[in-house]
Amino acid sequence: MAATKAHAVTEFIGEYPLRHPLKVWRDPSDRISALRIVTLMCLFAPLSKAIYDSHAIRLDARPITELIHRTGDWALIFLLVALAVGPLSRILRFNQLLDVRRMIGVGAFAYVAAHFTLYIVDLMFDWHEIASEIVHRNRLTLGFVALLGLTALALTSTNGMVRRLGIKRWQRLHQAIYLIGLLVLIHYFLRFKLIESTPTFATGLFGWLIGSGSSWMVSIGYALAALLLLVAAVTEWKLGIDAEGKSLESIASPLSSHE
Repeated sequence: MAATKAHAVTEFIGEYPLRHPLKVWRDPSDRISALRIVTLMCLFAPLSKAIYDSHAIRLDARPITELIHRTGDWALIFLLVALAVGPLSRILRFNQLLDVRRMIGVGAFAYVAAHFTLYIVDLMFDWHEIASEIVHRNRLTLGFVALLGLTALALTSTNGMVRRLGIKRWQRLHQAIYLIGLLVLIHYFLRFKLIESTPTFATGLFGWLIGSGSSWMVSIGYALAALLLLVAAVTEWKLGIDAEGKSLESIASPLSSHE
């Protein structure tokens, strides 16, 4: 099975010449791809939404924190979607999906990089504080390790890097995406001070389904986890919009000395 997969990837890499990296709307045969265009629109949709909400975000008590959460949520969603593409393409017998898997993965990395960059900005480029936070806070340690892993995968995602590394070494390196996905989910879970249903369910679902070995189960798990996180992001956004312009007391009762 592994040999067949390696042979198929080798044939795919060798069949098409290297293309300009900015021609992301074209498929490997250099034809304009509707699927790629739709994928690009989906990848840019959260950015467009943030620009549209820029006025409300500026009025937020901590606008950079709001953007940190948005980029982190969408990075996780796109990462799960990228992982789901392979099993879904086999189940649906729609191999064209594989053509956008790399694009979605790189998009997930872009949101992770934005997530970390905004965190640096939030700490006002205090590198000593940033390093201390990463070392001493488990959640940030896991997130930083995942960022390093995704950076390595993004840098080696081109056809040229497949040729340089060799197909077997390249495949072994990119198998790390499953561990990275688990680290990102735990990082997301630890963002919440209390045990909440969304991160708990998403982490458990991911861990259970990727170990099932069934293409159907893996695909359904990725799709459900991504959908669940999408609903969580939309709900968080909706609550933020509902709270806009209201006093703190009207949103939540003040804490008393007994609470």
